[in-house]
Amino acid sequence: MFSKVDVLQVVELRTRTGRRKKGLVIVEGLPEFRRTVEAKAQIERLYICEKIVPLDAFDFKPFNPVLISKDEFAQIAFGSRLKGVLAFCRPKQLTLADLKKKKDPLLLVLESIEKPGNLGTIIRSCDAAGVDAVICCDQKTEIYNQHVVRSSIGSLFSVSVVSADKKETIAYLQKNKIQILPTSAHAQKVYNTVDLKRASAIVIGSEHKGVSKEFIENASEFIKIPMRGVSSSLNAAMSASILCFEADRQRRMVSG
Repeated sequence: MFSKVDVLQVVELRTRTGRRKKGLVIVEGLPEFRRTVEAKAQIERLYICEKIVPLDAFDFKPFNPVLISKDEFAQIAFGSRLKGVLAFCRPKQLTLADLKKKKDPLLLVLESIEKPGNLGTIIRSCDAAGVDAVICCDQKTEIYNQHVVRSSIGSLFSVSVVSADKKETIAYLQKNKIQILPTSAHAQKVYNTVDLKRASAIVIGSEHKGVSKEFIENASEFIKIPMRGVSSSLNAAMSASILCFEADRQRRMVSG
């Protein structure tokens, strides 16, 4: 039964305070919901508008969906685009200690990324490129911000995403003998000449300030993406995508 209480719950989860209080995030859309289920995330509540998404489009039954009308769905949807599927999900809160140990891991460290859309796009690229984990240092945007969830297209739940400060991240990388590779426009080495088959942590700095001195002082070496035009750099999401797919290319060449 759909009521005003449902609307108020959704409104609360649209806020950072509400998400922290409840430990839940909103996932909207069938592709996003499908990936969330595939990642075995815990689904707490599910709303379906069968006028928008047919009930046979996915096996919704295990989640006891609340069936609502198009007008009711419009009351809880984000913006004017009605996707027909909205779920409350309880994400895993990971720490560095939760990361699985493996030979030659590929990690992406994001430092003070400010734009939720960039973070979501980066996580989506990391999922596609087989990155083992994303470490968000001194984050300026909430990992489970609704714009991050949306722009990641559900990949947020299939990639290990950790929040940590710079000091503990550097200590973790050094302890596990993972090379620290900050990006820098002044680096001597172009990204595709660096050995990314080894245990590697690519470090992307904030959109405005770049990589901090802590990572610079502890760098194994610096890498750059050469620019041919008048632009001196790419945005964080584009840089991360290029570097992660280069690492994937090198690793696939070895594995065949």
